[in-house]
Amino acid sequence: MIEYEKIPILKKGVVLRETANRKLLLIPEGYIELDDVSWDILRRCDGTKKLGEIIEELKSVYTGDPKIIEEDTLQLLMELKKECLLDFFSS
Repeated sequence: MIEYEKIPILKKGVVLRETANRKLLLIPEGYIELDDVSWDILRRCDGTKKLGEIIEELKSVYTGDPKIIEEDTLQLLMELKKECLLDFFSS
């Protein structure tokens, strides 16, 4: 069950980095190149916003189907959690 009141945050040692032409998620084993949407999602995971708030912000920024925006956001964050790159904390 998804807990929309939890706060997503990148784990220690996992950092967002933007260069002149690339958006990267730096991880202990190297890096993952991000597209603009993934970058936008992850930059909001700064430990100050609940998951539900992040999803609502994204729905207001992007013009796509709100259900797909939510599903895609959850898919990205759950994959990063599974890879131990992101965690969720209670507010």
